[in-house]
Amino acid sequence: MKKVIPIILLCVCSFYSQNEVLTNNDIIEMTRSGLSKEVIVEKVNSTVGQFDTSAKSLIEMKKANVDDEVIKIILEKSKAMREKVIQESIKAQSLKESMSFADQKTVFSPAEALRNARTISIKKSSIFPSSPDLEKELFKIPEWKDFNLTMTANQSESDLYIQISYVHLTWISRRYVYRIYDSQTGTVLAAGETTAWGSLAGNLAKKIVKSLELIKSQTGNN
Repeated sequence: MKKVIPIILLCVCSFYSQNEVLTNNDIIEMTRSGLSKEVIVEKVNSTVGQFDTSAKSLIEMKKANVDDEVIKIILEKSKAMREKVIQESIKAQSLKESMSFADQKTVFSPAEALRNARTISIKKSSIFPSSPDLEKELFKIPEWKDFNLTMTANQSESDLYIQISYVHLTWISRRYVYRIYDSQTGTVLAAGETTAWGSLAGNLAKKIVKSLELIKSQTGNN
């Protein structure tokens, strides 16, 4: 029990030391009480300070016989604190601007999104058709070249993407749906469906190109 008491006292003293804030008056009082400059410097370095470093306040400390080395330490610590506050303020402002920018997604019309797009990718939740088969069928259609879209496998970097899904419980008709998205905003530019009868990849390719042509035809109206 006797060993526990000093530990508790040490913790209590540490707690109050961490929550203590030194001011100019504290420095003056410590100097007047006869504490050495080494002790005061150690106290300044180990405690949070809120010092007034104006010329008038520095003169007051000097008149109170505060050692020049102590005053120098106070100036250095105050300068470091100001720089820290400034840097944290800059970081906070930058973070705020970044978050604001991230939230401000520009919403384009389908025609504008298609006109601005340079790349497109395919995303499937179904086994069929395979992406290479669909790409091959798209490239066969002459009008596909008019969209100036480069096919990419990296959806995260593509401007547009085509989502292919199988409609469950359609074993007889074997229906598939597609949606064309603007990757930046997640906006659906076009949607449609087809069946797997004949050539699923071919059917989808024709439908997708027709949807893109319809979007492109709206450009003149925007």
